[in-house]
Amino acid sequence: MTNSILAEITSASIANEVRLERSGSKIPVLIVEGVSDSILYKRLLADEEWSFVTSFGKDRALEAIESLDGDGVTDGYLAILDADFDLALDIKRGRSVVLTDFLDIEINIIESNAFHLLLAECTNSKKISDYEEKHGEIKKSIYDALMPYSAARMLNSSNQKPISFDEIGLKHITGKTVAPDIDKLFRQIAAKMQSRETAVELQRQTVSYLTSKRDPRIHVRGRDFIEIFSEILKTHLSSNSTPKCDKFVLEKMLRIAYDKTTFNASRLAYEIHLWRDNLK
Repeated sequence: MTNSILAEITSASIANEVRLERSGSKIPVLIVEGVSDSILYKRLLADEEWSFVTSFGKDRALEAIESLDGDGVTDGYLAILDADFDLALDIKRGRSVVLTDFLDIEINIIESNAFHLLLAECTNSKKISDYEEKHGEIKKSIYDALMPYSAARMLNSSNQKPISFDEIGLKHITGKTVAPDIDKLFRQIAAKMQSRETAVELQRQTVSYLTSKRDPRIHVRGRDFIEIFSEILKTHLSSNSTPKCDKFVLEKMLRIAYDKTTFNASRLAYEIHLWRDNLK
């Protein structure tokens, strides 16, 4: 979708679309963040009838929910959103919002059997054993490598002028060693912030934050996990850099491997079904 079209999609237009859907039907409306989310949830929730509205972003969805709640009609619509840092920061959302169990739906999927199915498809037990002898359990090694970046990204998000960590990227983590170069990470952050002092303070906060045990599943983004997993496949686990090692292919394969039975075991599915039951 082009930026010009996206600019025309506002929280008001999302709220109006929900109102329109509800005006002529009693079918519950689910607001989801993106087109790929709509495709995924339509498959996972296919046992019941739903209407889907795409908000193209979490902020638009939350603002649309606020507008709809302001109408005084607080049932019939529900936003299914990535938790992002809401869980780590203990941010509560309203009754018309449900959040993923972990930071985003990709981490929900990675924490399911879908990841093991993908691993079996992409490599073999001998290569896994050789990797884990050197670097530890695959999933844990990726989480450990990503936690400094993820914690710094969370702490930066509360700054008055937060920087975009997407532009910094994950070059401080190499597929060969599967270990983060912390100094390199914060040199990149300092260059982006154009302030060494601010970057040094963020580094201090990050190190202090990580002295306590933190759950990586509510800090690490799924797409970051998949990017490092892709590099590990290419470097350690795959006999060659086949197309299935590509991070975008891996993300699609994970979503395909995530089935309804596995989804229904999640807290997210429980809350969606509970919400629907309470409508009856």
